[in-house]
Amino acid sequence: MVRISKKEEQEFEREHEAAIRKVAAECTMFLKRDGIFPVLSQGKLALYRNGARHTIKGGTGSGDVNVRHFATVEEGLIKAGFQITTNEWLADILTGKSCPSWKLTMTWADMKDYPSTKGFGDINDTEYKEDIFIGYRHFESEQKKPFFTFGFGLSYTDFAVEPDSCVLRKDTIILKAEVENTGSYKGKEVVQVYVRYPEGTESRPVKELKGFSKTKELAP
Repeated sequence: MVRISKKEEQEFEREHEAAIRKVAAECTMFLKRDGIFPVLSQGKLALYRNGARHTIKGGTGSGDVNVRHFATVEEGLIKAGFQITTNEWLADILTGKSCPSWKLTMTWADMKDYPSTKGFGDINDTEYKEDIFIGYRHFESEQKKPFFTFGFGLSYTDFAVEPDSCVLRKDTIILKAEVENTGSYKGKEVVQVYVRYPEGTESRPVKELKGFSKTKELAP
C-alpha cells in the first residue's frame, strides 16, 4: 500500500488523479434525458443545495480513500469556465466533452417492493426469505416494474445492438454482437448477456446476467 508521506504531491497521487479523470464518465449515466444536457457553451449557472459546495466524496469504511483534495461540483464548473451565480469531470459531462456510459448495478424501486423489506427491522430476528430472488431476479420473476431496472443507463447518444454469432467452445459460449452508435455524440455502450433456463423442478429466476462487455468509444 502506498501512503501519502510528504507535504508535496507525490507522483502516484498525480497518476491516480489522472486515471480517475479518464474513467469518470464511464462510471456515470443518466436515468432520464430531457434535452437539457449537454450544455454547449459556458455561461452563468445557478447551483442549489448544499452538495454543490460541500460535495461528499464517496466511500465508507474500507472503501474510503484518503486524498489531499477533491474538487466539489462548484469547483469543477468554475474551472470549466462557468460563472456560478448562486463552480472537472462533471463539467465535462455537462458540456458534452465526455459521454456517460455507466449502468445501474442495482434495481431502483419502491422500498415496499423489495423482497428483503418484509421481515426486516427486528434487531434480534431478521429473516432473509428471498432466497436467490434478490434485485432484478425478484422484479423480473414477479413482473413488478421498478423505477429503474438493473443494467439501465442513458447517455447523450443511442446504440443499436444486434446479435452476430454464438459459438460453443468446450464449456464456454462465445457471443458476438454488432454495436452501432445511432445518435449524435461519440460514446461507449455496455452489452449485457442474460440467459433464461429451461423449465424444470428447480426454482429459477426468469433471467440471469451471465456476461457483459463495454465497447470502445464509437463515433456516430
